[in-house]
Amino acid sequence: MKKFLTILLFSVYAGAAVPAHAQAFASAEPTHFTFRIPVSICWWAPAGKDWRGSVTGIAGLRSGVELYPHKAGASPEDGTFRLYGRALLGWRIGAGDQGTYGELYNAFSAQAGLFARVNITRQHGLYLGGGAGWAVEAHSFSPKHSAQKTETKRGAAVTLTAGYQFKTAGRISVFVEAEYAHFLADSCLDVFMPSAGITIGL
Repeated sequence: MKKFLTILLFSVYAGAAVPAHAQAFASAEPTHFTFRIPVSICWWAPAGKDWRGSVTGIAGLRSGVELYPHKAGASPEDGTFRLYGRALLGWRIGAGDQGTYGELYNAFSAQAGLFARVNITRQHGLYLGGGAGWAVEAHSFSPKHSAQKTETKRGAAVTLTAGYQFKTAGRISVFVEAEYAHFLADSCLDVFMPSAGITIGL
């Protein structure tokens, strides 16, 4: 009995019983990543009541990258539930009321967030996400009897986004979404922004 226990303990300590677990770990499928490029055009409106009537949103453009983790041989449309990350750069333009604030409004923004996607089918999906962003706003206006002036403001924001995506044949997907951005600085405009665009798989 003593000899048996000695052999058993030596085998475990020496690693004779470990290869089975190591083999299972080694055979686990590694995580792969799919990159996609979203490009969208948007319409926007100031959401804060203090800005309504002072600035009118015209249009905007955004693009960036989406990062989907998945197993080998799978795609972001496989399975029911997917988590992914997204980072965007954007520009938007608006017109101000000359009598109240200004004539031209431009904003440049950067944001990143985490999204959850529910695949209804392989072609249809709904997604919801949130994140943080940063924007620089430039208001150009012409006071009476003065040269044109430009005021620049900047601030951080938290964002909430919901959307629908339809996957076409190949690597192209079409999406529509709506986003609300709340800026932590009172001087920046809170923004509601519906948009439509395409996502290109790499």
